[in-house]
Amino acid sequence: MRQTTIISFFLLILLTISCLKEPDAPGGSNKIVISVTTIDTIKATWTVVKSSVSNGGYNSITDHGFCWGTNPLPDLAGSSESLREFQKDGQFSSKLTGLLPSTKYYIRAYAKDNNSVNYGNQSEFTTLVLTAPQINTTDVTNISLTSVQCGGDVMSDGGGTILTRGVCWNSAGSPTLTNCLNKTLDGTGSGSFVSQVAGLTRGTTYYLTAYATNEKDTGFGEVKTFTTLTIFYPTVFTSYATPIDSSAQCESNVSNDGGAPVTSRGVCWSVSMNPTINNMHTVDGVGTGWFNSNITNLVPNTQYYVRAYATNSEGTAYGNELIFTTLPTQTYHIGQNFAGGIIFYIDSTGLHGLIAAPTDQSIAAQWGCSSKTIGGTSTGIGSGQANTTRIVNGCSTAGIAARICDDLFMNGYGDWFLPSQDELNQMYLQQNVIGGFTSGFYWSSSESTFNPSTSAYLQGFPGGNQYGGRKYDTYHVRAIRAF
Repeated sequence: MRQTTIISFFLLILLTISCLKEPDAPGGSNKIVISVTTIDTIKATWTVVKSSVSNGGYNSITDHGFCWGTNPLPDLAGSSESLREFQKDGQFSSKLTGLLPSTKYYIRAYAKDNNSVNYGNQSEFTTLVLTAPQINTTDVTNISLTSVQCGGDVMSDGGGTILTRGVCWNSAGSPTLTNCLNKTLDGTGSGSFVSQVAGLTRGTTYYLTAYATNEKDTGFGEVKTFTTLTIFYPTVFTSYATPIDSSAQCESNVSNDGGAPVTSRGVCWSVSMNPTINNMHTVDGVGTGWFNSNITNLVPNTQYYVRAYATNSEGTAYGNELIFTTLPTQTYHIGQNFAGGIIFYIDSTGLHGLIAAPTDQSIAAQWGCSSKTIGGTSTGIGSGQANTTRIVNGCSTAGIAARICDDLFMNGYGDWFLPSQDELNQMYLQQNVIGGFTSGFYWSSSESTFNPSTSAYLQGFPGGNQYGGRKYDTYHVRAIRAF
């Protein structure tokens, strides 16, 4: 009986121990399977590797990754990279850095569960020889006074990692990172890039090259040579200055803009030598070429100094200096023989007016272009010249009144015109002073306001009546000019 009790006690202990024992790691379809590591990319200092893992639907993978070294069968005691927990079956990869060039490595993927570390089959690879990068320098463009645009194209990373890239330059030649005046930093990696170079000195020749640096060395592209732009003062010439009573007319020429747009030009004048734009001056447009200037409000009978100017971003340049003297104060009177004819009208300033030719230019001329409206003619004093120009441009008929006056060159003057209706009336009022009129009608340059296509205004001498005459009828013509 006692023996039976002892045996039963030992059986109970064995049964208890067997219940406390951990279960065996799963086998068959439940075991962790790791594929052999494949080498995707090999460089001198890094590589990209891939593997895959399957947990058989049972195990929870708490960590996975790669381990590597220069000795076979590397494990977690050596170099490794953990990719942490893996939630499902599938591939995984990693870029391993910090490798030595020209070195043979062994590598295995691993996966851990709650029970053990599992390794895949071993692979091996040899890193490449590390060389300097290869890079091309792109052309230099957008050259200005102090900046240019250029860049480079990293054709080869030399088996390593492009840590920095850009362009460097100097003014002595053969630029490197040690003798350059400055450099740009334009990112990392292979491929093309654009560099903006600033802070240059204008009018200076530079030598520029692209560079790329990896773990071993710096590679340089071909050297490009360029010269920054230079701006000079514009070149300007004062052609002439002609006084006209209390004013003067000038002509000048900007022959060269100096390398930058001319933003202002004109003439400046003073009673002292070397006038500048701080004195009185005109503003007569922009750019290069010939231009005319009108100087007004001058003092009569006074000597003036005048010169042209032109301004660009460099500054203001001045042309040669000319000297002129304004005319003395002129006194005019009706009936005065002056400037090719006889003064018959003076305006309120006493300085300007109208001059009649001393004789008729025709006794039988048509107004011209009957049944056609010239349009735009006026009747007022001061409109005769514009009227004449309109008629001549709008009517090609030869021998018409306006063309006779426009073609006239008399007593040294060629700017005669057919008077307007009101100008013709002033001639009627001063007909005895002017002289030379015959009894009959004289054409004006003003079309009739009632029938402009068929008639124009005329005035009778000596009676003074004004009518609308038919354009094809023939009447007297007397030219006038302005002063």
